[in-house]
Amino acid sequence: MRSLNPKDLQYRIRYEIKRLGMWSLAAEYLLLGTAAQESHCGRWLEQMDNGPAIGIFQMEPKTYFDVLQNVVPAFTKKTGFKKSDFPENPEFLKYDINLAIQLARFYYARFSEPLPFPKVTALGRYWKKYWNTSKGKGTVEEYVKNFPIIIV
Repeated sequence: MRSLNPKDLQYRIRYEIKRLGMWSLAAEYLLLGTAAQESHCGRWLEQMDNGPAIGIFQMEPKTYFDVLQNVVPAFTKKTGFKKSDFPENPEFLKYDINLAIQLARFYYARFSEPLPFPKVTALGRYWKKYWNTSKGKGTVEEYVKNFPIIIV
């Protein structure tokens, strides 16, 4: 698969997180940067070396189930979305970009630390802390390098 145009992906991210009622410029840029870092905007939809992560954000199935079980219900009143609105099979993350965007936004919403002002380095530090974590191989420097230049 070819990567998505970052500008097109940004529009999709904006639309989906506004639909959730969870939009902010920082959230939009954070998700765009996460997709750029994790899959080069969709170039890889399965983790290299047979790892478990899938989709444009490279979310692991265990994370998918955790978000459905523990995060989505906490935001049902705010978003109108409930656990039963999402497929039970995380494989859909590979094929449904809107689903992947929604689950990634819910994932980041679980943390009480506010999203940083949308400066790429600050977003990279937030991504590293909460998405890639100290156990991951990714770096803030890679995130900054991979962040799309074209943003609207």
